[in-house]
Amino acid sequence: MSALEIVLTAVLSVLVVVVLLVIVGKRLFRKLFTEKSLDFPILDEFAEPGGILFLGDSLTDFYPVQEFFRRPDVYNRGIAGDTTEDVIRRLDEAVDLAPDKVFVQIGVNDLIGWGRKVKPEELALRIVVIGESFFSREQYVLSLYPVNRRKTLFSGLICRGATNARIQAVNRVLAERCEESGLIFLDLYSHLADQNGNLKAEYTVEGLHLNVQGYREITHVLAPYVNSDKTEAVKP
Repeated sequence: MSALEIVLTAVLSVLVVVVLLVIVGKRLFRKLFTEKSLDFPILDEFAEPGGILFLGDSLTDFYPVQEFFRRPDVYNRGIAGDTTEDVIRRLDEAVDLAPDKVFVQIGVNDLIGWGRKVKPEELALRIVVIGESFFSREQYVLSLYPVNRRKTLFSGLICRGATNARIQAVNRVLAERCEESGLIFLDLYSHLADQNGNLKAEYTVEGLHLNVQGYREITHVLAPYVNSDKTEAVKP
């Protein structure tokens, strides 16, 4: 076997191992967080009606809301990896919490997938359906957040189909549909984006997920809505 063949064989072997690790890791990841939804009914036994609910995917899941807002009546029902369809399937548990206020942030995983490209109108409709499912006094729908596909060497691979152009297209439609439905749309995109419309590098871990600085910025925006009885929507 020539030196070139040895190198090619080694590279191919490494690629195969990486692919297998990604596949196995993804399955374990989904299993872990799918099972998390089974924990929520147990936690609900200790929850009081009339609280404040945050619902969504990993961007909500990783948001330490109780520490930022310092309120015992704030409940986090985010699950990493969830799409809008995943949230719709587990809506009953969230609705049963009977929250006074609900903050919905979901949608980026629908854009990330390599499958059929979801249209902005279709995605916005599913998000509105989630928001309308609650009988809360105040129902908030948060905009999709920007991404930064250049944060790291692998950020583009992580974000995949989620581009800021597609995210902004969804946000425009979503703002319109929320207004029609009586939901309060909150624009977080502009608070997180740099002058080029990308997620600020100092706010993100790898271009998609937020770090503590990013969540601090979100908290500054959301605090008046979480803590006051009378609020007005922030226009996108």
